[in-house]
Formats: sequence, C-alpha cells, structure tokens
Amino acid sequence: MNQVRLGIDIGATNTKAALVSVEQPHAVVWHETSPTPRDYQALRLHLEQLIPVARAQGNVNGIGLSVPATIDPAGAIVAAGEAQWLIGQPLKRDVEAVVGHSVIIENDERCFAIAEYYLGEAKGVSPLAAIAIGTGMAAGLMIDGKLYRGAFGGAGELSHTIVRPAASDAELETYT
Repeated sequence: MNQVRLGIDIGATNTKAALVSVEQPHAVVWHETSPTPRDYQALRLHLEQLIPVARAQGNVNGIGLSVPATIDPAGAIVAAGEAQWLIGQPLKRDVEAVVGHSVIIENDERCFAIAEYYLGEAKGVSPLAAIAIGTGMAAGLMIDGKLYRGAFGGAGELSHTIVRPAASDAELETYT
C-alpha cells in the first residue's frame, strides 16, 4: 500500500479530506467533500467516521488538520470567526485519540501559505502573503521560509481581528 498523508480542511462551510502521495506530493490518491457540521460534537463524530474511511485507502503516515481559527502554540483553538463553536474545544486531542498518534493542527490560511510557498505558484517567494476570500477573509504569511504568526498568533486574520482580547461582544460591536 502506498505511503500517503491525510489532510483535513475543516472550513466554515465544507470539510474537505484528501490523501496525498508521499512520493508525488501533487498526486491526490483519494478525496471527499462534505458539509461541515455546525457544532463540535457533530464534527467530532464526523471525523471519527471519516478518518477510518480515509485510512483504508492507503498507508497514512501523517495527518494534518486545517481549521478556520487562531491556534495557540499548544494547539488549542483560541479564536474562530465563522466557527465560534470550535473555541476551547480539544480538537487536536480528540483526533489524536482516534488515530493513536500526534496530528498537526493549523489555521487554514496558514496551511494555504505553506502549500503555496513549498509546492505552488509562489514556491520560494518571500515575503509571501497568501490571501483567501471565502466565508471569511484571511492571509497566511511566510517570511524567509518561515510561517509568521505574529505576537498573539493572529497575524493575517483580516476579517476577525481581536481588538482587545478581554472585550465583551457588545464592546467589540463599537469597533465595527
């Protein structure tokens, strides 16, 4: 069975999963798109069903999760524009429990920037701002071949910038 890596992009609208060949990074071996569940327990159940189906397609030796959220250095979701229900949820830990080994979790636009920098049309371009406009708007930033997160992990979060971390929802409305 060929060596593959599993990427799961949990978007605000759809969840996309793909197996990519280790030997040929542009070769997609399997993929699936489904609507993103609207609450954490439903998402968790969806991933618990999706991951074994994907793993049956190839010898998975790495898993990465892409989420529309700001991730802290420990892998916790600390802010999420269109997916507020993800904040504070142990997604990384829960997926690791399903697969039995560590997984990588990162902001979706940062994943986009990494892919463009290493494999895409912007290969080797620095500095690089990979901007995506979808349900929200954000950018992944690469500087000198390294992902730039900013002082508080929110660099590139254009449409859901935290003005003051402890501000209430009502207080934040005065800034918009």
